[in-house]
Parts: sequence; structure tokens; C-alpha cells
Amino acid sequence: MLIQTHISNPSKYPQLLLTHLLRAQPTTLSEYTFITTGYKAQLESGGKMMSGYILSNCGEWKVDQADATRTVEYKALFREIQASPCAIMIIYKKLEKGKVTGTEYFCVPTLEAVDLWDMTWKHLHEFAAKEQATQNV
Repeated sequence: MLIQTHISNPSKYPQLLLTHLLRAQPTTLSEYTFITTGYKAQLESGGKMMSGYILSNCGEWKVDQADATRTVEYKALFREIQASPCAIMIIYKKLEKGKVTGTEYFCVPTLEAVDLWDMTWKHLHEFAAKEQATQNV
């Protein structure tokens, strides 16, 4: 798996996201699918990175709460021949008593990928509803 760090300073992440949204070629369905389901499968199977792409670590943030710790990790997906990322991966993890109890992968597509934004919003709403339901138990 090829993972490179294009961003030496994670505080520059907002600039990367803006660049991604405004300059990149539209995110494709295969890129969206890789981020939301394929990357997890690749990690579990020890498979190789999607051919023609580079994944760059952008940073990780953590919030400690009474019931759990939640982390959000950002990665940028680059086509090997382009300087701007074609999509941003957001990995949400919930840890309870130091053990990961939930992981979800979200894709932030480019602005031009309207159909993928519809899928992203649906994914976010379904995830939020699921999280809310587990907190109300």
C-alpha cells in the first residue's frame, strides 16, 4: 500500500480541502467506492493500493467524551499524475475503554461530482441517525 505525506503541516488541511473542491477533476464513482468501502477491505485483506493513486495522510484529531473517545482522520486521494487530490477520505473511529467499537469511512468529493455529493449526504445522515439511536439506548 502506497501512502505518502504531501502535507507536512496538518494545520494546512483547510487549504488542501479548498484546493480539492475547486481545482480537481471530478471525483469518480470508483474513487468514491474505494474510499467508502474499498479502503477498509484493503486494510483487512492486506491488499495493494488502488493502481494509479497515492493516499496522503493529512492529520488526525481526537475528542475525549465521558462515554467514548472519537477520532477523525483525514487522507487525501491523489491520482498519480495530478497535484490536487481527487477526493478526501474521512475516517471516523469510536473507542470505548480503549477498544475501537466503530469505524466509518466518508468521502468528500469534488464540487462537480453532484451525484456523489447526494450519496455523501445520505451516508452522513444515515450514520448520524445510527449514532443517535445507539446513544439513546
